[in-house]
Amino acid sequence: MDKKEQNTLNAELGKEDKDINITALSNSDDDSLTKALSSNPFKLFFVRNFIKIKNHIYTIPMLMSIVCMCVITFTISPSVNAIVLLHNSTMNAFYYFINVVLSLIVVLLYLNVSSKKVSKKKRIIFSVLFFLAVGAEIFLDYYHLHDINVETNLYNSVNKVVDDATNHYIAKTQKYTSAHLICLYILTGLAILAPIVQPFTKKLHLNINNGKKQEKPAAK
Repeated sequence: MDKKEQNTLNAELGKEDKDINITALSNSDDDSLTKALSSNPFKLFFVRNFIKIKNHIYTIPMLMSIVCMCVITFTISPSVNAIVLLHNSTMNAFYYFINVVLSLIVVLLYLNVSSKKVSKKKRIIFSVLFFLAVGAEIFLDYYHLHDINVETNLYNSVNKVVDDATNHYIAKTQKYTSAHLICLYILTGLAILAPIVQPFTKKLHLNINNGKKQEKPAAK
């Protein structure tokens, strides 16, 4: 690139444009990155990630599915201790194990749903399996909370379950299971909205103002 072309490029990058335009131009994202790079690395970081997310909105539910998995897997210790106290139902441990496995399966299924290389037919199949797995997790969370409510409120003191006085395992697992249930509801909503809003978010492009002012030519 010669000096004249370089000056022309600098002049174009120096133009102030503070408007956010909605356009379908294919090179708009590249222009935004170029302008962000010419200003500062922080703006480049945010612009680059904004472009990645808006062009692939499936990233948001994907991250939410990982959050759901973390909520249930990182709280295994208090949940298992609570299940030991909930002795009236012998299936609690098995159901909790299934719930943990399903949380991993949900992530893998949505990884296929969000993949760009998956065909439309496979995406539909994986989406159906994904919602079935999420539905199963929601059911198991409700079952667990219901069982806790029943066993801790029995009138027969022999069968009534009393929480650990020191560590409060049952209270903790109630809180964690409720948090996991809320995350699953959010995940379901995001997974439903993602294919609906994706066509619109791809059309959003930003014209970034790099903060430079174009110098006026000196008067002769």
